[in-house]
Amino acid sequence: MLRLKFLLVVLTFMIFVSGCAKFDDEIDFEEPEDLNKPEYTIGALVGAASEPYVGKVFPNAVEKQFQDFPQMTVALEQKQIDAIVFTRATLDNVLAEQPNKFKILDKPIGETDIHMTISPNTKLENLQNEVNEFLRAKKADGTLEKAYKYWFIDNKTEMPTDIPETQGETGKLVVGTIGMLVPATFYSGNQLVGFDIEIVKRFAAEYGYEIEFRVESITSLLADNEFGKLDLISGSIMYTPERAERVIFPETPLYTMPISVMTRKVSSESDLSNIKRPTDLNDAKFTVGVITGSSAEGLVPKFLPNANLKQFSEVNEMILALEQKKIDAGAYSKPPLENAVKEHPDKLKVLEEPFAYTNMHLIISPLTQIPNLAEQVDEFLIKMKSDGTIDKMQQYWIVEKNISMPNIPEPENPSQVLKVGTSGTIPPHNFYVGDELSGFDIELIKRFAYEYNYKLEFRVEPLVSQLADAEFGKIDMLGGVMSYTEERAERVRFTKTPLFRVPAALIVRNEQNIGRNFFVDVRNSFEKTLIREERYKMILDGLKVTLILAFGSLIFGTLLGFVFCMLKRSKLKIISTAMTAFIALISGLPIVLTLMICFYIIFAETGLNEILVAIIAFAIDFGCYFAIILNSGIESVAVGEIEAAQAMGMSNFQVLVRIIFPQAIQKIFGVYKRLVISLIKMTSIVGYIAVQDLTKVSDIIRARTYDAFFSLIFTAIIYFLIARICIFMLNMAESRLNRRKRDVE
Repeated sequence: MLRLKFLLVVLTFMIFVSGCAKFDDEIDFEEPEDLNKPEYTIGALVGAASEPYVGKVFPNAVEKQFQDFPQMTVALEQKQIDAIVFTRATLDNVLAEQPNKFKILDKPIGETDIHMTISPNTKLENLQNEVNEFLRAKKADGTLEKAYKYWFIDNKTEMPTDIPETQGETGKLVVGTIGMLVPATFYSGNQLVGFDIEIVKRFAAEYGYEIEFRVESITSLLADNEFGKLDLISGSIMYTPERAERVIFPETPLYTMPISVMTRKVSSESDLSNIKRPTDLNDAKFTVGVITGSSAEGLVPKFLPNANLKQFSEVNEMILALEQKKIDAGAYSKPPLENAVKEHPDKLKVLEEPFAYTNMHLIISPLTQIPNLAEQVDEFLIKMKSDGTIDKMQQYWIVEKNISMPNIPEPENPSQVLKVGTSGTIPPHNFYVGDELSGFDIELIKRFAYEYNYKLEFRVEPLVSQLADAEFGKIDMLGGVMSYTEERAERVRFTKTPLFRVPAALIVRNEQNIGRNFFVDVRNSFEKTLIREERYKMILDGLKVTLILAFGSLIFGTLLGFVFCMLKRSKLKIISTAMTAFIALISGLPIVLTLMICFYIIFAETGLNEILVAIIAFAIDFGCYFAIILNSGIESVAVGEIEAAQAMGMSNFQVLVRIIFPQAIQKIFGVYKRLVISLIKMTSIVGYIAVQDLTKVSDIIRARTYDAFFSLIFTAIIYFLIARICIFMLNMAESRLNRRKRDVE
């Protein structure tokens, strides 16, 4: 109990710290000397030319080492470090890709010669002399300078066409390269290119070597070069006396490169406070978020060609990224954006001027089993538009921003089930009020179902999943209004009659907001997440589904594990081999892939409930892992005990049940506990197949509140408590097993 209290205190502290961290101010560094303080952390690549400069230039700062360059840039972006030190050319390429995130300090902190290196244990006897001869010649005739300009200044991404083919008559040259440092060594498509690669290829062609490239980290390259696994490192290596004791440096360097510092770019508050019109965002320093598959995804590049584009799968994800300053604006149809501002008027604002208009349609599956569904929907829409119902619905949901569903009767004797996909996360079109779906789209579909005598079955899933399910006939239609695109029209069927024309708008941060109180924010987040619209009921419903999934999968999976284990141990070789192969296959697949194969392929035509499909998928995965550990437990039982039981006249089944299983289970119970906890956490992926478990419900609530903080923390606490309760129960069971063993002994 004391340990549980301690863990809860730690979790509470983490919540407080994470919340406070949201309000940290970024520092806009101007000079390298500004970073030479204990509170700052500088990233360095292990073994890189720039690594020694961190300790020399920033003796007071904290140094953090990384094994590869992309990992280091991600750490800078995610604020795990404050700056990185590296060669200027590579940093320039990062800046070209993400100019709105990073900046390079003007003052370099040093410069270094960059070399190839040769293995002292290479079996190619003349390699050192050949490399020295080649580099002297290429420096003299300007080849090195020309290659430097081609890659570092002109920023080319394709190999020059004048490199001769290598014949390989001299032998094989094993060359190590990093493969992740633009423009020195990197991939263009599936081909290695860059300055280092060009020079090595020219060398191999001139001296008749066949090249075998090996892509490794710098640390691995130097080790392999030292012990002769690599004949040559292609480049990007700085000379140090320590390295010269391990590998051979040529006399001629490839080039000299300045060492620079890159930090995060701190957005000026005035950059966004001056944004009044959509065209003000047409600059490479701004990043605009769009929803994958939305009309905005195609419109923004045309309207804002100079801005950077970032895709999101859900509107709420885009809004959260905007609040967290990962993007500068979000593009979508105007009504949902206005609802986001309604939730956070102090943080967000919608630019009044739309940047485009688009017609909105309903979508019908081309493989629906309902005859004439498309014709019925078109007929219904024409009638609704002509009698003014659509206009009244727009007024009710979009203008007045109501959230309560009008009273629409259900058909008494429905002729057929109509399966409808919806996001459930885009107010005012489709969203949850408490645990009930509401919104413009939902009302429209309910009116259609009543008029044509259909029983409705909603499936809540992301837009991308809805389109896929409509394309393959798993749902009959989409409940959300969609804009027409040619790509979508190739996959699904649009209604001929558009519902209405909607403006596409941009949402930005409200930079006029000054100062926020963390505790007030937490209180408001709690109220919005749990109390408002009785959303705690959704949490309880999601918790119920999670528990059904977890314990259903646990029971069924444990039984399957016993069966799989017995089949694996079968004396019939064909059965044993087949079961071993099946266990290896399932164990090697990601669980999300197993889940989707079961849902979209194996049980696609059965009509089996999504929760049952998920239980089967999780149980199969759990059963395979349990079979493996159970088999190891059985094999650990002493042969003498089995023989003694058989000598006493026990049948094979009695030996198995009374002697083998009790001992095996006791020995593997610790591993079994860990499997159970992993299973509970694994159930959180069922949202992929439209099951509303605890995690999916958290996403839905987050989509309504546009606030990730409390919904995610609260969900994490619930999972933590479920896991602790399960561990407590399993520990009790383990204690009883141990007590029984002591009684027997």
